[in-house]
Amino acid sequence: MMSNRKKISRRALLGFGFVLALLLSLPVIAIATGALNDSPKYVLMRDVPERGDGAYLQVNDGARSGVVKLYAWNFLLNEFPHDAPVFNPSHIRAFIISQRGIDDAARYHLFRLDDNSKIEMDAETRVTKIIFSPRALLLDGNYMVDMPKSGLSSDRQYLYFRVDSNAQKLPVR
Repeated sequence: MMSNRKKISRRALLGFGFVLALLLSLPVIAIATGALNDSPKYVLMRDVPERGDGAYLQVNDGARSGVVKLYAWNFLLNEFPHDAPVFNPSHIRAFIISQRGIDDAARYHLFRLDDNSKIEMDAETRVTKIIFSPRALLLDGNYMVDMPKSGLSSDRQYLYFRVDSNAQKLPVR
């Protein structure tokens, strides 16, 4: 009787090895990039990246100016995130949305969570950006941006930041 042994091709073995190596390297990559730290890094950038996707606060403290990207959650949070960035109200100049397939400006909202008030802003729409300018200085408190996700999705995303008159540096956690 002949044994019917299946041979595994070198390509399949190489592919399996590659996938296994990738899976085993993910924790190393996460540690090396700081992805396991419990809070995101908010960085002051000169301008919104050309293909930037998301929401940015345009800020200026007199010494430095630029934009800070806000990080999104795909669901409403029950508690305000402890790692949300903190800004002085006099440093905030504008709120910039950069997305492919930008939506109507009326679908983007900024709320002050302390009293659930909607912040009125003027909007300037460009091809892939909307620049919102608050009509008055933001009051100290916790804020949430409610905006559609990029692309054809009907989902929404939520971004949080805090305004505190005692904050001096950009960005402040």
